[in-house]
Amino acid sequence: MSALRLISRTKLYWGLIAIFLIGVLSSPVSSKGTNIFLSYGNLLDVLRQVSITGLIATGMTAVIITGGIDLSVGSLMAICSVVCAMLLTVPGGTPAAWMAVPAVGLVALFLGAAVVRFVFANLAKSRAGSGFHGVVRLDLLRGTVMPAVAGIVLCALSLWYLLPQVEAKFGVLGVLIAAPCVGLLFGALNGVIIVGGRLQPFIVTLAMMVTALGVARLTAGQNNAVLPVYTGSNATEEFEVLRSLAFGIVPMPGLFFLGAIIIYGAVLRLTPFGRYVYAIGGNEEAARLSGIAAGRVKIATYAVSGLLAGIAAVLYVAQYRQGKPDAGAGLELDAIAAVVIGGTSLMGGRGSLAGTLCGVLIFGLLSNILQLHNINSNLQLVLKGMIIVGTVLVQERNAGELFSHLRLTERGRRPPKRPRRGGRRRKPGLETSEETRMKRRDMLGLAALTAALIATSALSPTSALAQEKKWTIGFSQVTTIEPWRAQFNKDILAEAAKHPDVNLIITDGEDKTEKQVADVENLIRQQVDALLISPKESAGLTGVVQEAIEAKIPVFVLDRNVDTKDYTQFVGGDNKLIGRAAGEYAVELLGGKGKAKGNVVEIWGGMGTEPAHDRHDGFHEFTDKEPGIKYLLDKQSGDWKQDQAYNIMATALRNNEHIDLVYGHNDPMAYGAYLAAKDAGREKEMKFIGIDGLPNEGVQLVNKGELTATFVYATPGAEGLRQAIKYLNGEKVEKEVILPTKKITKENAAEVLKENGINP
Repeated sequence: MSALRLISRTKLYWGLIAIFLIGVLSSPVSSKGTNIFLSYGNLLDVLRQVSITGLIATGMTAVIITGGIDLSVGSLMAICSVVCAMLLTVPGGTPAAWMAVPAVGLVALFLGAAVVRFVFANLAKSRAGSGFHGVVRLDLLRGTVMPAVAGIVLCALSLWYLLPQVEAKFGVLGVLIAAPCVGLLFGALNGVIIVGGRLQPFIVTLAMMVTALGVARLTAGQNNAVLPVYTGSNATEEFEVLRSLAFGIVPMPGLFFLGAIIIYGAVLRLTPFGRYVYAIGGNEEAARLSGIAAGRVKIATYAVSGLLAGIAAVLYVAQYRQGKPDAGAGLELDAIAAVVIGGTSLMGGRGSLAGTLCGVLIFGLLSNILQLHNINSNLQLVLKGMIIVGTVLVQERNAGELFSHLRLTERGRRPPKRPRRGGRRRKPGLETSEETRMKRRDMLGLAALTAALIATSALSPTSALAQEKKWTIGFSQVTTIEPWRAQFNKDILAEAAKHPDVNLIITDGEDKTEKQVADVENLIRQQVDALLISPKESAGLTGVVQEAIEAKIPVFVLDRNVDTKDYTQFVGGDNKLIGRAAGEYAVELLGGKGKAKGNVVEIWGGMGTEPAHDRHDGFHEFTDKEPGIKYLLDKQSGDWKQDQAYNIMATALRNNEHIDLVYGHNDPMAYGAYLAAKDAGREKEMKFIGIDGLPNEGVQLVNKGELTATFVYATPGAEGLRQAIKYLNGEKVEKEVILPTKKITKENAAEVLKENGINP
């Protein structure tokens, strides 16, 4: 076999091989001189990090091969994560139990009946002989009675096993049965609606995505945006096995992912069901005319997609120690991208799970390389998009054609000649000039992809520069696009500029727990001297913080705490203290202590976040003592966002003729409420109080008279870095550093602006 032909046949793996080689060659080294990318721990982290997306992509592959799409898998994973977490931690008749137990019963009933009927049908076919190709008709006993009895027996056994666990919390096997069954039923419902209603899969699964998200939130409850799961305390200790290393070699999530790839891949390649899947994707009408039950096959692919989403949800809960209604947000797009990168056609009829495995690993390795090189998070997104497109062009054999169209010579524009009729047949083993050109284009595509990856690695900071520094400090930020977080980063960078002996690495968690966990794991692999972390959520980040502590890295928790006391220091504001200050001022505005009277609108930041609850509790310590104060809304969450607060306030204005004061858990939400009142012509009748007090945001709004007051919630970046450097230099640090707050009103707003170099 010629080298060109070998390369052409293995093009599916080009992107994976190229990215792996770039990772090896450009990897930073640890203080011991070892290649960090090639380290066993780093590669295990990559496998574990891609496993949840990989399970979703595995189910998505068969759906796309049939010509369909499933946009609901992220929401299905979310609802299954909520069910799993609630079954593990809350005993009794919870919404999760009411959903899970009937789901298991229904799945067991249909599964038992289907298996028995399948066995009898195949026995009948074998008796009819190999030449029989008709439809097997079973009698009443074998076709209906015995399958029904088998289904009822299996259903009874399942309920006998699960019902006792309802009162005493579910175990590992219980949730591994229950959560996937919930996902399977939702997935099957997708298929039934698509087939029975003859609707577009895009529309049906989009509707299911929204519906499942609502069901997940209702199941979790309004005040439970996150359901923490801590093995040994509120959940069984055995659940820890799902995040451990199987046989001390492979992470358990990776084992589930690889097992799903192998089993489902064998089903698609070696069974009639798999052939039917490809036939339907190639031409559904022809497949139906050939006697294939196309509707049943499509329903089965959507059901399996939901089943794998349920398994992924259990592993998500085990890995991140929480279930939450937005757990799978955006996951469906990552899964679709991985499937397409792996060579599966969105038109259907072509694809493989081997390709999906490559696509998932390309995603994981690419993210790992960019994080190890500490490339700016925004630039990471640009590079990921470019490399994904480049990889697909190469694997679809279109890269060479694209380059040929860009050539400026006349020869490049000339279309290929058609072979003359009646010409001599070419000898076996000889290639036509067109085939040779196509393979050369493949080589060109491979070279282009490799060049792009080399350029990517060249953008990374050099390790030599880092080695000149005395200390390397990693900072894991939850997001960089919120105003308060942007100021947070400015403060820590300004402080770092004062310390030339410090190399500061900042990572962006993109407001995702999974991404922030991966960032911290990479910082651990780089053996930073100290870790600063501002967690998105306490439960989800506790595990990886504990890993850093076990790796002997001092950990400084900033702003939001984690559920362990083993960290080195906490630096941040006291949200309850700030809430008290806001509540005291609100009472003053409404008439004073013992005389306060008025209607108040409170807009929450997030129902499941600790800062929101603290700001609520502190505020109510003062206002609840005043019988004249009446609250008009029942726990409305603006999710810390101005636009959502605007919508909440607009509704409150329509429903209430008089409002005296608005309390927003941050300044953007208070300002959103002000804009809604202004648009209604009612802003003068009420006061607006916010929290954060950023100079270029809340303080300016107060100075303009649009907000009545704001309370400074100082960013802990500068102080956190100072404390870390102090600790690394051998000085003693306190366990907690609480930053002071300050009330900003019209009287002192201009002065504060001047202090921060802003012209009022």
